[in-house]
Amino acid sequence: MQGKGFFEMTRKFTIALGQIAALGSRAETVDKAVRLTNEAADQGADVIAFPEIAMTPFFPQYRADSRWFAESEPIPGGLTCTKLQEVAAARGIGVVVSIYERAIEGVYYDTAAVIGKDGGLLGCQRMMRHRWADSYINKSEKGKLDDENRLCTDQS
Repeated sequence: MQGKGFFEMTRKFTIALGQIAALGSRAETVDKAVRLTNEAADQGADVIAFPEIAMTPFFPQYRADSRWFAESEPIPGGLTCTKLQEVAAARGIGVVVSIYERAIEGVYYDTAAVIGKDGGLLGCQRMMRHRWADSYINKSEKGKLDDENRLCTDQS
């Protein structure tokens, strides 16, 4: 498309995709994410994005179980966000990471945290519903999932 318009790119940028699976502990997994972020920065990436809930085992594939609430962490302030904010600031790379967020005790979200190149938290995208189960996303929501209510909705 020629000329100025919606589709015109003013600057090229590189996005890295961090292929990662949860290791033995969250600390080990986050350390690997930091290494991958450094590697991406070394190769010229402007942003690195990680898979959904990648810092812990991907528990949504199992039935809702309250033991997974212990895997949640605050945003900001949790280990994942803190370490990735530090490396983002040190290396000048943006990071998008999905974290099982504990907003307040009893309220949990599958949240994508967006970290800027200066290490600041630019924002969060919360998944409000999940097609597998609703109790692990927002424990305060009551109701039964049915065929009409299996879509995810997001909250910025």
